[in-house]
Amino acid sequence: PTRTAAAADCKPVPPVPAGPTPTPILLNWWKNKRTHAGMDSTQGDLSLLRGGGMVRLGAATSGYIEGSFALSTGGRWRGYVVVYAVGPSASDSVEIRINGVLVATRTNNVLGGFPCAANGGTCLSKTGLSVVEFVSVGSKIDYRFVFTSSHANPDGHMFVWMGEAAFVGGGAASGIPTGPTGTIAGTGLSAIDGKALVLSATESDGYVATGYTMVADPRMFVLAGTTLAREVPMAGGAFSAVFPASRYTCIGLSPGYMMAYNPECTVVAGTAITGKIVFSPILRPGQARVILEWGTARPGGPPVPKDLDSFLLGPAVPECEAWWKSKKCPPAGDYGKGTLDYRLDKDDVSFGGPETITILRIATGKYVYRVNEYKGNPKALKWADSQAAVTFYSVWGSAMHFEVAGAEADGYIDGTNWYVFTFDGDTGAV
Repeated sequence: PTRTAAAADCKPVPPVPAGPTPTPILLNWWKNKRTHAGMDSTQGDLSLLRGGGMVRLGAATSGYIEGSFALSTGGRWRGYVVVYAVGPSASDSVEIRINGVLVATRTNNVLGGFPCAANGGTCLSKTGLSVVEFVSVGSKIDYRFVFTSSHANPDGHMFVWMGEAAFVGGGAASGIPTGPTGTIAGTGLSAIDGKALVLSATESDGYVATGYTMVADPRMFVLAGTTLAREVPMAGGAFSAVFPASRYTCIGLSPGYMMAYNPECTVVAGTAITGKIVFSPILRPGQARVILEWGTARPGGPPVPKDLDSFLLGPAVPECEAWWKSKKCPPAGDYGKGTLDYRLDKDDVSFGGPETITILRIATGKYVYRVNEYKGNPKALKWADSQAAVTFYSVWGSAMHFEVAGAEADGYIDGTNWYVFTFDGDTGAV
């Protein structure tokens, strides 16, 4: 039988040891395989930076792959599997089994729109993206994908792409803080256009402005270490909840988007703190994305930068830096024609971000990402109070987080510039 994420959620969860909240993990199905047959090994073994890692049939009409992920802790994990349809043949299908249970069967339907189950568990976009959600309880995720087709052309086969899994709590409630309370509130936003993610709204999938039609509101899991404090609904894209004062970890989930992770969800007694959860649409093979956020001024608080700007210098020929005055590299590049390497998706001037750059095609060479305080005063820099934070999503590793925390900063600060990270387009090293 097919088992939905909601049904799997009913499984009892044994207590897990107290400790910090595990970070979400990237699920590389090809890398973690144990056995396989009939699969396209050439494509699977290709570098992830060059579009490799797809799981698809080779020159065969049937095949399978199975493997396992060891998790850092037991408890309940929520995850998803990404499946892409490839036209024009509709004969392909793939069964998705997690921990021995058939979660879903997907067929090769490129133009299926974005139908989702009532719980938002299975979705298909207008560009052939299908997202299959699952719940796993325990210290590992076993998987088995079974493919069938009426033809043996590898390039015409649908494929399974990456996934993610996030820890959403153990079975004990003893780790939930007590005492005076405060409120956290805010909105779930798209990293691409800054719009709130709202049920029934049309959203960008990162490539097509109307690629998604939201069929479920996002949701947020608030954890105190390894204990789930509460699952918070985000009706209309907004959230508001009261918790005992403490520092929590917030994890946002929305079908079609990568998991949003914030280990600094701080609740202050007697105070309502407003923030946001920024969601990145799922990346396609061989791509990466950088998202910048920063703080907003609070009554009686220190001044914060009015505007921060993202800059990405990459190995385009001729040399090109994407920023708000020149958003595309190369400047005449066209994504639809495959000639665009990277671009500034959103320049935020309304305070706080998100400001987003997507790398659409990773080239050989070095990339440098920096943040500039727009019209900043070198004699009165505001970095220490900026609450600036950067998240780097890639297809070759779990999301990486960088921040300015008081006098300390990941990377280094030089005047009005914060040099956040570099990465190698050959190895992926950051």
